[in-house]
Amino acid sequence: MSLHEFAAYNKLPKLRKLLESGAADIEAPDERRCASRAAGSTALLLGARKGHADVVRYLLGAGADAHATDANGDTALMWSAMNGHAAVVALLLEAGGDRLKEAASGDGATALDWARRYAKKDVSGGGIIAALGGGGGGESGGGGGARDALGAAALAALPIAAADSGSSNGSGGAGAGGDARSSGRSHRAGSQRHRNNVKRKGRMKAKANRFEALAVWAVYLHTDPCCAFLE
Repeated sequence: MSLHEFAAYNKLPKLRKLLESGAADIEAPDERRCASRAAGSTALLLGARKGHADVVRYLLGAGADAHATDANGDTALMWSAMNGHAAVVALLLEAGGDRLKEAASGDGATALDWARRYAKKDVSGGGIIAALGGGGGGESGGGGGARDALGAAALAALPIAAADSGSSNGSGGAGAGGDARSSGRSHRAGSQRHRNNVKRKGRMKAKANRFEALAVWAVYLHTDPCCAFLE
């Protein structure tokens, strides 16, 4: 697999190993010939498009250009804003500042335009639009309130933060009543983890089946099935 595939599929350990070995250029555009809007994307753009916050954080720390664009002039911030990835938007705004926020794609659209166009994907309660300067996010209209909304959404997007929040909420209660409630919560949490594991395995199997089908179709069309990760 290539650097771009590692970024798109959230394979951070392998991506880190490849970059640290010096075998890949962090700014190299993906040269695959695919009928995809993501043609010419860097690893950062692919990670941001898919919402992989850990990959984006590592790439930015390793020196990836937050202002890099794909062949259409689209930035990582545009893709993450369009897809409602609050945690990634927060990371990119911190790295790219106002210049990145104001950048326009080939069709003249900014990240804010993209966020508004696909607002139904924003699960941050409008935090992404507010952080990009579109108003909302509290009385400050894109200032501290916007940052707070986006920060809360970004925190909620991280599994570790959610787990910590759950454990702190369960620390209340006193005596036998508190213990009973804690036991009940633990049982429900265990059941939820089991359901999540079942769903996760199902999704993994579905992805494997999808890739196998794409590979068969690619053989028929004489194309590269790995291009599917761009879609």
